Amino acid sequence: MLAVCPAACVAAPVTTSQLEGEWGGDRASLIINAGGAVLEVPCAVARIEGPIFVDSEGRFDVAAAYTPLRGTTAAEDSGVPAAKSQTVRLVGRVSNSEMMLSIDFGDGNSKSEVFELERGSAANVPLCG
Repeated sequence: MLAVCPAACVAAPVTTSQLEGEWGGDRASLIINAGGAVLEVPCAVARIEGPIFVDSEGRFDVAAAYTPLRGTTAAEDSGVPAAKSQTVRLVGRVSNSEMMLSIDFGDGNSKSEVFELERGSAANVPLCG
């Protein structure tokens, strides 16, 4: 016997939107455009290839290439990494013009501190020392 499902039981599509802009805060800077993003945190930079989409609740989870830097900020570093890149997950949630973001290193135990960013705000990323 076939079960009949009324239109109301059809799953609603998940709404997503593309995230863009410059986000800054204490200890982190995130610049996002349609082609990808760059996250700068103390002593490291993470690069995302491709767009970042948030779900209807403002959440996102994207892969990034995380590279430790030597002795300075990413903007001042001559592009010479201190170590090889590793793949991490950037996990965050956006609400209005605020973002909470952490880096998941994928080993089940290591997550970064939570970075609080604001759209259009200047970043304060200290030098690596």
